[in-house]
Amino acid sequence: LRGQKETLIFRLDHLGVDEQVNFLHDVKDLRMKDLIEYLKQNNIDYKYSVLDEGDLFHINPGDYHYIENNTVGDYTIAINLDYETSNDLLSVWDYMWKNGGEWYE
Repeated sequence: LRGQKETLIFRLDHLGVDEQVNFLHDVKDLRMKDLIEYLKQNNIDYKYSVLDEGDLFHINPGDYHYIENNTVGDYTIAINLDYETSNDLLSVWDYMWKNGGEWYE
């Protein structure tokens, strides 16, 4: 990681897959402050942290995450390392991606 980033991790296990897709549509244009308020209003637990240069950030399978770049006037770099996941999780992700919005063709 280079630069500074705010991070937010939350889970939506209490929602069905279609409800999770609707949730993502509802929050897709929110910035960090507004997303935190939305999660609070909907009683969704979350973990907020600030990452600085050199920090590591782990996202568990099934976690949703939002990352906001706070570094102005400089490039930032984040490197993702993939890990093994279950077929169930991949199936849900594929369904959500195909039904999630205008980014899918």
